[in-house]
Amino acid sequence: MIPKFRHKKQFLGHNGAVFCLSKDSSRGFYSCGSDGMLVHWEDHNKEDGRLVARINTSVYAMLCIAEKQVFLTGNLDGNLQWIQEGAERFNFKAHTKGIYAIEDLGDRFLSLGGDGRLGVWSWQNPKSPLFIQLSDSALRTALFSRVEDTVYIGSSDGNIYVLDAKSMTLIHTKEEAHANSVFTLCLSKDGATLFSGSRDNFIKCWNRNDYALEHVVPAHAATINHLVNGPNEVLISAGRDKEIRIWNDRTLELKQVLKAPRDQGHVNSVNRLLWDNSASLLYSTGDDKSIICWEIE
Repeated sequence: MIPKFRHKKQFLGHNGAVFCLSKDSSRGFYSCGSDGMLVHWEDHNKEDGRLVARINTSVYAMLCIAEKQVFLTGNLDGNLQWIQEGAERFNFKAHTKGIYAIEDLGDRFLSLGGDGRLGVWSWQNPKSPLFIQLSDSALRTALFSRVEDTVYIGSSDGNIYVLDAKSMTLIHTKEEAHANSVFTLCLSKDGATLFSGSRDNFIKCWNRNDYALEHVVPAHAATINHLVNGPNEVLISAGRDKEIRIWNDRTLELKQVLKAPRDQGHVNSVNRLLWDNSASLLYSTGDDKSIICWEIE
């Protein structure tokens, strides 16, 4: 059964667009964005957040290891900043253009640059990264599958790159997967399907074994910024058209649209989603500086 969502709470306090959301190890979450404020919202029932750190530039990518109080942030200057327990551990010029995603691989992590380079970093020795020139265009999103030990990379050239996570060698390139930048990737719960969302406004479903196209839908009226799995058979999308859309993840049948003013949704681009399975809550954030919590009816 596909559930219905409704507005529960709005969190305010950021002074600019919010691009990053990450779950903490308890009842709350972290957020960061163009104002450089890294904020911890300790409980979804409380309205006030706590400032963890202030970064001196806009943050477009964040990786949070909540139990260790480790935060990696990336900005449009290409700098990678490591913050641990509120203090800066190091600040490294990683890319010649912006960092759009940071992905944890367990023993290593990845940085994706607007220069088309993939940075491979060791948690133990992060000051000696390996860089791989994967594309001439910006790398926009990364997805790590622990089951297959595979990394999927979406790029502004419209391609999806598939790499072996251990050797970081290229396994497959799905050329022209989209007509424009691939902004988001998501695996189905059973791992059989790869979902992709793009600046071309389409969601596409790919068979993960042979990367054959299974479904395609014109999903939003503007760029699809993020895709996440929700409860049951739910796929959730966020768009620049200010809407959140709820889909059946098997058929890509549209089940619900969350928007302003009808649903007390966002009044600008929706940039990021976070599904909290433990609390059955959906968080969304965007250019309107707010974070909205959605509950199941």
